[in-house]
Amino acid sequence: ADSVVMQAAISSDSRDAEARKREIHAMLLGAIDRAAAGGIELVTGSFELTKVTKANYQELPLVWAGREDTSKVDLLIKVRLGGSAPSAEQRLDAFIKGVPRNGRGAMDRTGGITLTIVNPDQYRDPIIKLVADNARRYAATFGPDYAVQVSGADGHILWSQVSSTEVFLYVPYRYS
Repeated sequence: ADSVVMQAAISSDSRDAEARKREIHAMLLGAIDRAAAGGIELVTGSFELTKVTKANYQELPLVWAGREDTSKVDLLIKVRLGGSAPSAEQRLDAFIKGVPRNGRGAMDRTGGITLTIVNPDQYRDPIIKLVADNARRYAATFGPDYAVQVSGADGHILWSQVSSTEVFLYVPYRYS
């Protein structure tokens, strides 16, 4: 894996909706500055991550945060995996604690950590070669007149976490 990502949210429970928005945006700006200085990125998205910047932070949706007078912005914080996942997790927790509060705003961790891959499509050719080798092996088992038709190999590269620092990359293919 290349990086560790942690779910976080910046929220405010100020009574006035405009005050909540100002507090959340001020904290986002502070987090963006702090992230740049600490080798951390603020990102958003689920399959493809987009960096949160001073140019786009106001586009993040403010959503209901459990009470009528509470709003939040959900985001992910990301750090390169330079050692162990627990050390990366500690860096991310420290980052969250260090973001300056604004008014009634707060930044909190809202989920666990996940490993990420930068540009997983760079691994497509080796994965497809393994799929093809596997299909040829199965076809050979049934004899020289047997052929295999592969489908799904053009799909997205997916991954599954297999250890605290490793992921298993794959294409969900089928053959007949």
